[in-house]
Amino acid sequence: MKSSSLSKIAIIRGFTSFQSITNYNSQELGLARALLKRGVQTDIFYASKDSKATSIQIDQGLNVNYLPVINIVGHQGIMLGLNKIIKQKKYDLVQVTEESSIISFFAAVCAKKYSIPVILSQGMYESHKGFFASILQKSYNFIFTAPFRKSVTSSIAKTQMAKEYLNSKNFKNVEVLPIGLSTHNFNILDENKISKPSKKVVLYIGKLENRRNPLFILELAKRYLDNSNVLFLCIGSGPMAKEVIENKPKNVQVIENVLQKEIKNYYSMADVFILPTDYEIFGMVYLESIYFGVPIVTTINAGSQDILKNKTYSFLEKSLDSKRWMQKIDKFLFDEELIKKVKRDLSKDKLTVTWESLVDDYIRAYKKSLKRNH
Repeated sequence: MKSSSLSKIAIIRGFTSFQSITNYNSQELGLARALLKRGVQTDIFYASKDSKATSIQIDQGLNVNYLPVINIVGHQGIMLGLNKIIKQKKYDLVQVTEESSIISFFAAVCAKKYSIPVILSQGMYESHKGFFASILQKSYNFIFTAPFRKSVTSSIAKTQMAKEYLNSKNFKNVEVLPIGLSTHNFNILDENKISKPSKKVVLYIGKLENRRNPLFILELAKRYLDNSNVLFLCIGSGPMAKEVIENKPKNVQVIENVLQKEIKNYYSMADVFILPTDYEIFGMVYLESIYFGVPIVTTINAGSQDILKNKTYSFLEKSLDSKRWMQKIDKFLFDEELIKKVKRDLSKDKLTVTWESLVDDYIRAYKKSLKRNH
């Protein structure tokens, strides 16, 4: 039986897609940095982009490990060597991500075998859609869900909708804890400073893909073609990047590759942030916008409902109606009284979204799992 102390944990990202720690504000790394300041050491496990296992020491007591994977379908697969590491290191606690992940399932079963408590971190709040995806989801549920549920000591849901999703699958001991924002990369000196344009800037940061509706952003931008004082700035790449670039009006600028340390430059020049997404597990960009003092217009989704509920600096839209979106964007661009209030409220909330402000809640949740397992 494991002791009830908490000194070293493992955090496992349960997908076979490669996760860069330089081009993305990693949730796992941000949490681990905050945990280290509280005396908890962390090993993070990501899928390697090749067949080699590598380890990067971020700090004394914080390591990022890339392990080779065998892809099965989509981002599902098996992470090679992970179970052996869990057995050898005997962590005080193992945190896995998403109940529909095969990697997370095997890690949880392995940890339970060695009496290590397992916390499930859940963001997904809907089953996969589409004919083949639905069949795979049902097959996964039939084979894995029950034994996975038995292997999990407790669960952390990123949003209320994620909690309801886990409850529908009969997971027990579920609590809602938001994820935080790591400010580490924002403090790195960036010599390539960018001056703010002499225009109002409507900013989008994210993947240029179908569920984020980048063509709707172009539709919005066209409504502002008669206003030479408004620029739409899209930061990101993805499967729709070529289509966006080829069809963008003259008041849209697309920048495909930006490092995390450069992100602050673009938020600092933005007057409003937009995210017309169909589905958002949480929304790191919402946290970044709050941190950098930028109001938000977005769709109603799990992340926006939890993070931006009743906030003066956000408008949540039910649909992609370009006329309504333009009205809301205009308020943040041109309503001086609202702009003043928004700046005050954003300034108050800035530090509430960082990992430093949230980490103690995670430690409390971890210790509750230790007690349940003891």
